[in-house]
Amino acid sequence: MENNEMNNIPQQTPPANQPANANMKPCKSCGALIAKNAKACPSCGAKNKKPIYKRVWFWLLMIVILGIILGAVSGGSSDSDSKNGKKTGENTTVVTEAPKTVFKKGDVVELDGASIVVNKVTKVNGDDWNRPKNGHEYVIVEVTIKNESTSSISYNPYDFKMQNSQGVITDQTFYTSDRDTDLDSGELAPGGSITGTIPFEEPINDPQLTLIYEGNFWSNSQIRIELQ
Repeated sequence: MENNEMNNIPQQTPPANQPANANMKPCKSCGALIAKNAKACPSCGAKNKKPIYKRVWFWLLMIVILGIILGAVSGGSSDSDSKNGKKTGENTTVVTEAPKTVFKKGDVVELDGASIVVNKVTKVNGDDWNRPKNGHEYVIVEVTIKNESTSSISYNPYDFKMQNSQGVITDQTFYTSDRDTDLDSGELAPGGSITGTIPFEEPINDPQLTLIYEGNFWSNSQIRIELQ
């Protein structure tokens, strides 16, 4: 009796279209159970395709696209940094140095098509014909001017001034002993040059004398040459 009762217990079967084991799955076309690795459904013949995200080429393509996007973002950031004056990969701003305007004796300096060089500086106390003010001496500056442009330029001793340590700026002074070497006014053809002296009257042994050249009358530029 017990065996008959057990035989009469209904057997549990998997719900329709549910795989009996993990290696089976329903066909997307007809619903029949097929092996997961089957190339086609034996019932309807539909191909058993893997989901696109399970294909190797899909992930390779994603990697390539991601690389292109990251490269574009990085490149755009570098271009932006360059335009804003920043070095690539750094957070520093590139500073452009201002043009040099202060020079030393012996430096060749160019301004408005002319090159200027101070050759030597001589200090004298005067003579019977030339006497500086009390506590002052004559400072004689020898300069060479050369026309570096392609057209004529003018030169004039009044293009030069001198500033002392007290901040006083003066023009050339009257001094007769150097008349043979005095720098006069005139013009220089392209490539021409002239050497002459310019006298100034300054405090004796002033430690900070600076020759100022202003050049072209229409220009606001100037150069400063320290004479010490």
